[in-house]
Amino acid sequence: MEAVSNCPNRTHITEDDFLKALFVARVEVLSKQKKWWWWNYIDYKVSYKQFYNPLFPIDVIIPRVFPIQIGLPKKCGPTLKTGVQYVFGCLGGDSCLFVKRFDDVTEAEKALITRFI
Repeated sequence: MEAVSNCPNRTHITEDDFLKALFVARVEVLSKQKKWWWWNYIDYKVSYKQFYNPLFPIDVIIPRVFPIQIGLPKKCGPTLKTGVQYVFGCLGGDSCLFVKRFDDVTEAEKALITRFI
């Protein structure tokens, strides 16, 4: 998987980014910790109310009632802050295609995001 070895995109989110991801969500970071078996990754415990899966029709929103963990490589820039909301698009728990602070999302990206989440 290409996204595992590369850093997630933090600059501009496109519709293609959404369609490549297995899930897209607006998340809040609850906590962070180093993975004990792989020190070059940081695990983030995140919570979100719902997510979008591009394999399903666009009107299918999947509810989520418990937090999950998402891992990002330490080399990929600033660590995420707890209590802050981000937009994630991931292939799986440790392979995110994009991560962007929700406050930094442009109007065009917000229009795209609100279509999905």
